[in-house]
Amino acid sequence: AELKVKEIKNGRLAMFSMFGYYVQAIVTGEGPVENWAAHVADPFAVNGLNSVFMGQFTPVAMFAASGRKGAPKAAPVADNLS
Repeated sequence: AELKVKEIKNGRLAMFSMFGYYVQAIVTGEGPVENWAAHVADPFAVNGLNSVFMGQFTPVAMFAASGRKGAPKAAPVADNLS
């Protein structure tokens, strides 16, 4: 019975970690390996704290950009560069 409980807890931990991978991929637009490689290349600039506190992570924009059916379309922006 004890091994059965340990196996269930291990499975729950694995499911929770996979959920973290999915959220990370949605938020950053990259997979966990690409995020890890970017962090290893520059660990002080590419980390979770900088993403949250420096304004790169905006969950409102992430959910607003989802393509829901029936959502109003944005009006085209005029190009005043010419």
